[in-house]
Amino acid sequence: MASPMMSEVRGLHTRAKLALDRKDHQVAFSLYEELAKLGDLEGKCRLASLHRDVRGDFGTAVEWYRRAAEQGSAEAQCMLGYLYRGGQGVPKDDIRAVNCFRKAAELGYCEAEEAYAQCLESGIGVAQDTEAAIHWYRRAADHGSAGALVHLGKMFSGEKKNDVDFAQAFVYYARAAHLGDPEAQFELGLMYYDGRGVTKDIEKALKWLSESSRRGYLVARRVMMYLPEFLERTSTMPQYNGTGVQVKRTQ
Repeated sequence: MASPMMSEVRGLHTRAKLALDRKDHQVAFSLYEELAKLGDLEGKCRLASLHRDVRGDFGTAVEWYRRAAEQGSAEAQCMLGYLYRGGQGVPKDDIRAVNCFRKAAELGYCEAEEAYAQCLESGIGVAQDTEAAIHWYRRAADHGSAGALVHLGKMFSGEKKNDVDFAQAFVYYARAAHLGDPEAQFELGLMYYDGRGVTKDIEKALKWLSESSRRGYLVARRVMMYLPEFLERTSTMPQYNGTGVQVKRTQ
């Protein structure tokens, strides 16, 4: 049976989320402040986020994220990393940023795993270490990060001066593409078109390039305009103007 305190906390969270849904930030602030004063970890994080995103008060955001981080919040550690990285509410400090990302990553926070990997890959606030970056990108990927999969795809396709392994790059792009990442869909389409890391397949190439374009990835849209296979298939379709560019029809 839930204690009266737990029931009160759940009720406050429900009311606060409803307030956010209707964009009543004043009520949301009040409710999350109450939760934070009760020592609720998520309440502290949400209050910090409201100060950052709604009021633009980075100093107060840092204060609440620190309190949550001291209480063990991986999310708060990660957010502090971004604030140190950008010099928002605190002096810019890449070394502190990396330490925050690392602590959150070690707690299994997916977003921090990817951020820490990016720092390791680029040598931001820490010595550059490609192997360690790959390790943390893989951990983030295993936790569902499409962005980490795209980074891995780029690393193994040679875009980032790593040893080229198109077969591995294909696997990473394919995983991210199926998660709905438009950049990965574009890269996967090109791999099918060129036959890199996979058997050449124009049908699948056009499928993934089209999906990337449909999701608003402009590079895919531009590339498709120059593919003879796409131009040939769309030239007689009434919704296209003969150049592969879709035309909006008015009634």
